[in-house]
Amino acid sequence: MKGYIQHITLTTGHTRQSWPGEISDEAVTVCRALIVQITGGAISETVPIPGQPGYSVGGRATARCLTAIVYADGPPSEPVCTIGVAAHSRCGARLWRALHKWGETPVVTDPEQCPPEPWVAAALDVGIARHVSASAWIGDFERCLAWAWLAHIGHPAWPSSTHEVYCPRCERWGVGRTDRGDRLCARCGLVL
Repeated sequence: MKGYIQHITLTTGHTRQSWPGEISDEAVTVCRALIVQITGGAISETVPIPGQPGYSVGGRATARCLTAIVYADGPPSEPVCTIGVAAHSRCGARLWRALHKWGETPVVTDPEQCPPEPWVAAALDVGIARHVSASAWIGDFERCLAWAWLAHIGHPAWPSSTHEVYCPRCERWGVGRTDRGDRLCARCGLVL
C-alpha cells in the first residue's frame, strides 16, 4: 500500500505525489466537513469554500470515489475545476474515463491509462480563464479534498490509528471495522 496520492492535472498532464504530511489536520477537518455537506443529500448542494470568498463546491460520492466541482459564484455561477478522487479500482477506472469526457477544455492525458489508486485528478474548466486567481489555491484544495476523502472513508493511506469514518445512516463519525476488506460502520454495519 503506497502512502501517497498521485495528483494529476488532466489539462496539462502535470503529475506529482502528494504525501499526507503536506496537509494540516485542520485543513483535512474542514474538507471532511465539506465532503459531508456536499454528499449528504439525494441532491448535491453547493457549499461555500471556507477561506475562498466567491467560490463554492458541489459533488457526490460513488462507492469509494468522490467527484467535486468548484464553482466561481455568479451570477451566473460557472465551473472552474472538476476534481475526481479515487480510492479503489472498482470506481477509479470509470471515474478516470468520465473525467476525460466532462467540460469543454481539452485534456492531454489518456482516458484508458488510469493511474493506480489512490489518486486525485483535476480537469480545469473554461471558467478558470475568467477566474485566474483561483489557480493560486485550487491545486492545494484538490490535494486537501483528496486526503480528506481518504480520511473520511478510512483508507489505509491516511495515517490515522483510529480510521474514523462518517456513517450517513447514523449521521455520526466513529471508528469503523473491517470485515472481508470492506469498511463497515461499527454501530449499524453499513458498508462505507
